[in-house]
Amino acid sequence: MAPGDKLNQNDAGWILRRGEQQHAFDTATRSFPGNPRLESATGFDTYWYIWSLTNPQTQIAAAAH
Repeated sequence: MAPGDKLNQNDAGWILRRGEQQHAFDTATRSFPGNPRLESATGFDTYWYIWSLTNPQTQIAAAAH
């Protein structure tokens, strides 16, 4: 994301706000269409990180002492 970008969630999903422009997140392509300057982060680690942030059943394990 560029400096000044804002990511908001509404009932329809995620919206990237860049200045006066708004870009809705497309779940089919997992991207913000219409904004070619954004690049997807891909890879196994990225997939599980995003999944853990969006999965309502994610739990943080307590550190063992």
